[in-house]
Amino acid sequence: MTNWSAGVDGDGGRGQATVDDHGDVAATDHGIGVGRDRGRTTFAGMDDRGQVGIGIIVMFVAMIIVSAIAAGVIVNMAGMMGDRAADAGEEAVGQVVGGVQVQDRTCTVSANPAGVDEAWVHVRLRPGGTMVNMANTTVLYTDGDVHAELSLDNETANASRYTLVDDGEHVRELTNTSRMVRMTLDVAEIRGARLNGTRAPLENGGEATITVATPQGAVTKVRLQPTGIAASQSYSKC
Repeated sequence: MTNWSAGVDGDGGRGQATVDDHGDVAATDHGIGVGRDRGRTTFAGMDDRGQVGIGIIVMFVAMIIVSAIAAGVIVNMAGMMGDRAADAGEEAVGQVVGGVQVQDRTCTVSANPAGVDEAWVHVRLRPGGTMVNMANTTVLYTDGDVHAELSLDNETANASRYTLVDDGEHVRELTNTSRMVRMTLDVAEIRGARLNGTRAPLENGGEATITVATPQGAVTKVRLQPTGIAASQSYSKC
């Protein structure tokens, strides 16, 4: 049988049908083909739409995976920031309460020349503070002529060491917020060892700073400003 086709054109045109020698009919309507192949009806154009649907599903799954990864990253970052905030908080607390509080300053007087021979600094823990190991604490003495870092000694203060005495006993730790401990620095020996080899007291009008930096990060500064010290005195406020 010869292939033939029929169609309706014009305003009322709806499509086109084709019959081949085997009696198979193919009809098209608005770009969708309908055919018959050995008893099966096929629709041309439906494959493209199916591919589009699969692509959308793949994109949706990919978005879910990306969102899950991003959520994991955010959770990890939040945990790290929380840890850092906790560490910063502990450090800040240590700097506030983990230091030394100065209660009083007294100096022994050198007669010739008149000035500070030894500095006695009475200290204790800051309120709410925890134990401070003074053996691990940095202590500096500085004035206009001298800069010295001192270490703790259990016997005698000298050019490179200071002592810490509690009620006549040498100690290495501050453990009490209400009990004072005396820190002794031999100012004349510290200065003399770095200037001329002989004792050199801090004279009237001079100024020095004692810096105490604890392992917790707290820093305390003590200023020595001798004025009006007379050679006849044994002790003086400084």
